[in-house]
Amino acid sequence: VLQRLQDSRQPLEIDWDDPYSPVATQLAAMANGDAAAQQEFDTLCALKTNLVLPLAAKNELLGVLALGPRAGDLPYSREDKRMLMNVAGQTAMALENSRLIEQKIEIEAENSRKTQELEEARRLLEESIGILKRVGNKLYLELRANELNEVLAASK
Repeated sequence: VLQRLQDSRQPLEIDWDDPYSPVATQLAAMANGDAAAQQEFDTLCALKTNLVLPLAAKNELLGVLALGPRAGDLPYSREDKRMLMNVAGQTAMALENSRLIEQKIEIEAENSRKTQELEEARRLLEESIGILKRVGNKLYLELRANELNEVLAASK
């Protein structure tokens, strides 16, 4: 069922009494030991699903809307399916927007963490440069003092 929705992007009616419906295909797949098909079939049965609509954005199936029987046990009309596909499209867009916002938040958090790491590295570098300058100045003064001592010692 999910593969059919992924491929067709159209509503899929499930007639539980028709042996040639997608349900029959699921039963055949289950007979071959397909655990994923078994789980899908069990879920559709538990929900008493009569109409499945794809929630698709870009080239990805984000989920499905599984609807039970229509009120009054009437079949879903073409207009019902068109309206429900519009709802499914808007739902898919909302899901995709939510996913993109989550990605943006994750990226911003990663950037913030990296900025903090860079700030810490900069602080350590500046601290190291300061230490090297102090050590360098001390070594320079010691070298100059040694040179002066040598000159004084040589002049005696």
